[in-house]
Amino acid sequence: TKHTIEKYAKKELKQFDHKSLQRFMHESELLFELRHPCIVDIFGFDYGDAKHPPSIYLALEPTSLEESIRRHNLTPDEKNRIIVEIVLGMRYIHSNNLMHRDLKPANILLSKNKHVRISDFGLAKEESLETSQSKGIGTLRFMAPELFEEDDDKDHSKGYTNKVDVYSFGIILIYIVTEEYPRYKLKDVLNGVLPTLPTNVASWVVELVHRCLQVSPNNRPTFNDILNILK
Repeated sequence: TKHTIEKYAKKELKQFDHKSLQRFMHESELLFELRHPCIVDIFGFDYGDAKHPPSIYLALEPTSLEESIRRHNLTPDEKNRIIVEIVLGMRYIHSNNLMHRDLKPANILLSKNKHVRISDFGLAKEESLETSQSKGIGTLRFMAPELFEEDDDKDHSKGYTNKVDVYSFGIILIYIVTEEYPRYKLKDVLNGVLPTLPTNVASWVVELVHRCLQVSPNNRPTFNDILNILK
């Protein structure tokens, strides 16, 4: 028999409590369900034992969108393709009645041919907001205004829809096009103050970004709408 050694990324469960284990298993179940070229491949799940934590085995991708932009490694054509692939992957996720909820360039892996592999579904649908808010400004800048609304009855799932991912995509689009993040002020986000983009950014791109960043989720396009705009 021929042995091929697959290189994979191993994601271990660090925090060992019932809720984290549940979320971890949920993430692996999702990845087995979500088979799409623009979503990271899962090879397997290991429940672990007394000495080893539960693990998810994922395809190992060499870099992320975050890193590639920071290093100015992408040509305009590659950027265009990446934008379309993110939209295709997200449209597929939403068509399965799921939302990602932690979409950001660090979670968008790139293959060696620079194809998109959306990853890190730990937050998809399940995790409580306290956890994501404690992640600091890096994650906060991708969070839609409705995620900051206090919900008295603690039912977090009521307050928002999959349009939170569209908001994150708007910020990602700014990062891809300008190679930097807009200045982040929570007050501006909550008041719907839209970031100003450099004058060399095409007007239809500015318009798309501004539509994605609308305070009211209903005014944001779906990923299907965005795909049609990109066509």
